[in-house]
Amino acid sequence: MTQEEIQDLIKFVAKSGVNEVEIER
Repeated sequence: MTQEEIQDLIKFVAKSGVNEVEIER
């Protein structure tokens, strides 16, 4: 994977994590 792909993956996971936390609340 390239560094850009890794950064995009981190952003995607971060957004998913935020959405999951909001749903749990």
